[in-house]
Amino acid sequence: NTPTPASHQVISIAYPGAMSLDITGPMHVFATANDVRRKQGLPAFYTLTYAELQAGPLTLSCGLQIVTTHGLAQLPPSALSKNTTVLVPGGDGIEAAQHDEALRAWVQQAAPRVARLGSACSAARVLARAGLLDGLPGWIPRLQVQPVEHASHWVVHEHTERVALELQRFLLSKQ
Repeated sequence: NTPTPASHQVISIAYPGAMSLDITGPMHVFATANDVRRKQGLPAFYTLTYAELQAGPLTLSCGLQIVTTHGLAQLPPSALSKNTTVLVPGGDGIEAAQHDEALRAWVQQAAPRVARLGSACSAARVLARAGLLDGLPGWIPRLQVQPVEHASHWVVHEHTERVALELQRFLLSKQ
């Protein structure tokens, strides 16, 4: 289900052999933030998009098969905005994905257009091969890491204290 109206698109770029946790973990946090907002009578904030080079089925590192809803060609970087976050998961398949020229070009073109471009673990190789880790302070001029116990800093950054507290309660209840 695509929540509407949403203010921010989150794109997770899968590839064969990606780690399922690196895809589903971050996306579940954003989905939970949407659930909390709905319970407060507010519209969902995030639209979650699962993409790959070509839309369709693929097998993740654990053998789980998923179906991505968008190919990268359907998400041209020129159509992305500062209301977009792009996430690249890690996983065993990163060995091949990091050398994929179409993925590298897409990430390079998307980077200056989106609010955030992140990677999980080994997927930093994709960003590095795209030249996006060179001169990191230039990309993030006021880089400050402030850990927030039991909450995602992205969600805390974009939402009220109440949403962060609700996420914290939810995450703690799952332990």
